[in-house]
Amino acid sequence: MSLAAEAALLEARLHMLQQEIGMLDARIATVSDALRLLHGAPAASAQAADSGDHRGAPDRQHAS
Repeated sequence: MSLAAEAALLEARLHMLQQEIGMLDARIATVSDALRLLHGAPAASAQAADSGDHRGAPDRQHAS
């Protein structure tokens, strides 16, 4: 396989993974909001404290 073909496959895979991360981010936000509601905290004020980008959270990067 040529390098150009490999690069095209990797680009396609990268795009697919980025879309999946976006969907997971949305699911995480939905579950977080539901949990906040169950605990009696208003979701809107909790969202102000949460950036919504869960990919860079230190506690989720090195799960062991």
